[in-house]
Amino acid sequence: MNGIMDEQGLGERLLGEGDLPAQLSGPNFGAFLLAVLWAPVHGLWGWFAVFVALEGLESFLGLTHARFLGVGFPPLVAMTVFRIVYWTATLVFALRADRLVWSRRRRQATRVSEPGRAPKPITVATYVAHRRIWTAVGLIGVAIGLVSLAFFRVDSATAADILVTTGTQAVLLVALFVYDRTRRASPAPTT
Repeated sequence: MNGIMDEQGLGERLLGEGDLPAQLSGPNFGAFLLAVLWAPVHGLWGWFAVFVALEGLESFLGLTHARFLGVGFPPLVAMTVFRIVYWTATLVFALRADRLVWSRRRRQATRVSEPGRAPKPITVATYVAHRRIWTAVGLIGVAIGLVSLAFFRVDSATAADILVTTGTQAVLLVALFVYDRTRRASPAPTT
């Protein structure tokens, strides 16, 4: 390291080098908002398979508000349980995403013996900047979903599905934000 530091004190440290920095130990909001896209872009194919399977299961079983509005209690319970499982998986992913990428980069660095096969090095500062971009794009997507209700004609069932999905995302996003701020404000435990 040549001593050049950015505003967060990360310098030119490479992703996966040494211990996980404190800046990457909390939730990744971009991974939360865009999980199905974020996972494969960062090489987390197992998580990508989880989200594709959940999305496929939702479509296959027809677990959307459009299908279940106006029907009995059991289908609503099934849809609710499915949504709880889906959002729990998304929250776990958001809380672990940076650590998973860090570990993946570390494993790649130790396994690669051929110089041409090594992943392109990325600094922690660059990764943090990319995290901000993913978060901004995710927030724009949520906003577009909500604004589309005002400007485009959608049936009431589709509108309900969009409202429940974006409403759930908004509540969980606020919870993640509060958790992250509380975590950062708490002093580190002394050992």
